[in-house]
Amino acid sequence: MTFHRWLAAALCGVFSIAVVHAADNDACPSRPIKLVVGFAPGGSSDTVARILAPRLADNLKQSVVIDNRPGAGGNTASGVRTLDDYVRQGKAVNSPLAFGSSGVGSSGHLAGELL
Repeated sequence: MTFHRWLAAALCGVFSIAVVHAADNDACPSRPIKLVVGFAPGGSSDTVARILAPRLADNLKQSVVIDNRPGAGGNTASGVRTLDDYVRQGKAVNSPLAFGSSGVGSSGHLAGELL
């Protein structure tokens, strides 16, 4: 699988979760949806987000704002600073916690295993 197909599949998965979660809610958000991109404007992640944002806005009938938050390898965009924050967030939405890393044996994978 090429990188572009992998990226497209990953983004489709993320956006489909957002759409399903929004569909479960009877009341759509009353303010614009913020799509947080963990990399600088003008990069490939930003470009993909800007291509998909109008489609997401059409499907959800709500405006979508791109919020670029570069730094720390994309971790600044996660909104979670500690393990306690992550667990608290998972309990708040009452769903199983998921964990992803950049690959087996990567520093993110090993750190997650240690937790």
